[in-house]
Amino acid sequence: MDKTKVEDLMIPLTALYAVQEDGSFADAVHGLELALVDFKAGKRPLAVLIVLDAQGNLVGKISPSDILRSMEPSYAKVLNEDISVQVSKFGYLIQSLREQVQHASLPWDKMCQTARTCKVSDIMQKPAHSQVVQVGESLNEAIHRFVLGKHNTLFVTNGRQFLGVLNMRVIYLAIIERLKTECQL
Repeated sequence: MDKTKVEDLMIPLTALYAVQEDGSFADAVHGLELALVDFKAGKRPLAVLIVLDAQGNLVGKISPSDILRSMEPSYAKVLNEDISVQVSKFGYLIQSLREQVQHASLPWDKMCQTARTCKVSDIMQKPAHSQVVQVGESLNEAIHRFVLGKHNTLFVTNGRQFLGVLNMRVIYLAIIERLKTECQL
């Protein structure tokens, strides 16, 4: 992937479903549902919902995990980025975290109330510094960020605004195709 640049495999923001930052939980659920349906039908390249501010700039994304996490506020109390990394290293933490969440689990009617009052800005994931790549960077740099950061999506910027996203699945398919053709696999 020596000469391939991030923009060569970038998916432009216009190819993705978007929701407004001040939108409702219902807006996020419906937008993500449309994204998933269109992705399965081959009409969209990703099943991701991007979040835009009032000026139309990307400020985050929402995945199915974000929707599920927002339904149970206890997850926010027991999970953070540091713990998530440790969970992947130490399986015994999973049981402990599961028990903490179960003790604090809300009844379904309370989850529905949370869903009615929750806003997109409450559940979206903002791009972490490790998830941002610049136009002109090599695909090798992006692969480095995918692997070491354990990300599924990277955000491509020109330094002023976000232009698109890179997705691990798209990158993986490009690498596999190159392995087949150039390495005769």
